Amino acid sequence: MQTLAPETATHSASSLMQLITGNFVTQAVYVAAKLGIADLLVEGPQTVSLLANTTECNEDFLYRVLRTLSSLGLFEETANKTFQLNPTAHLLRSDVPESMRWMAIMMGEEHYVAWGHLKDSVQTGVLAFESVFGMDVFSYFKKNPAASEVFNNAMTGLAQNMYTSVVSSYDFSGFNTLVDIGGGHGMLLCQILAKNPALQGVLFDLEHVVQGASTLLNQHSMTDRCKLDHGDFFQAVTPGADGYILSHIVHDWDDERAATLLSCIRKAMTYDGRVLVVEDVIGAPNTGPSGKLMDLNMLVMTPGGRERTESEFHALFERAGLKLNRIIPTQSSVCILEGVKA
Repeated sequence: MQTLAPETATHSASSLMQLITGNFVTQAVYVAAKLGIADLLVEGPQTVSLLANTTECNEDFLYRVLRTLSSLGLFEETANKTFQLNPTAHLLRSDVPESMRWMAIMMGEEHYVAWGHLKDSVQTGVLAFESVFGMDVFSYFKKNPAASEVFNNAMTGLAQNMYTSVVSSYDFSGFNTLVDIGGGHGMLLCQILAKNPALQGVLFDLEHVVQGASTLLNQHSMTDRCKLDHGDFFQAVTPGADGYILSHIVHDWDDERAATLLSCIRKAMTYDGRVLVVEDVIGAPNTGPSGKLMDLNMLVMTPGGRERTESEFHALFERAGLKLNRIIPTQSSVCILEGVKA
């Protein structure tokens, strides 16, 4: 039997332990996000006693959570059990455009519960989220507006943090009208429009989603350049545009429904139009885990969604009557996949 050298075994055990206990960190960050600790520290450092009183928490238990988070680089503990913001903790504030507070809450609630059933899903082939909640995640959001709002706020924060690289990696100036399919509250579209002043935009999503977009569009002064449209993107989307973009939408669906969605866009766009799919592209074996971890999240949370390899994207585009023209990497984990009519 092969054995490891003591120093190698110690390092490997430490690395494995970090993987095993990742759920500890998820829940600790969730608690701080849900309680709004970062918002309470905006005006300056506070003692744990005051924080516990404001949040109606047990002082000792809250201290132990914040002490741990500070040791991980989230918040900073000073003298006398006092805590203050650091650059990472600023991202848990509710009032910053790039806020990740809602992402932390989302990952600590429905996501966390569904992930606890990953083994059952792997063994049975039954979708984990549906087995727990009795419906797919999108039906759940329709019936639970608060959860839907958290999700859309999380996606807005994600767009602010990640999609600056998307905007800088692709020349959008050649479009006349760009339709953001499943664009949530419109953060990505606002960033693209801001950099391309001659461009007109359309935000397309479910009716209850686009109803929540007006605030963000007003904040970015885009109400005169961005129209709102809603509907079922498996049936039809806003017609007549020369550009369509889908950010983290295609990965929500199995190949059949993803191809149906892309086919609807092909039918709607002009003869020389382009469709841009912003997604992770699964790399070779033993390369970075980003897209592969997200693929597991799709397995747990969505009705058949998945991340795809380059060859799988080529096949998907072909199935929808499109040609995958090129793949543009960005400085973030995502790529821009440009499709044209085949």
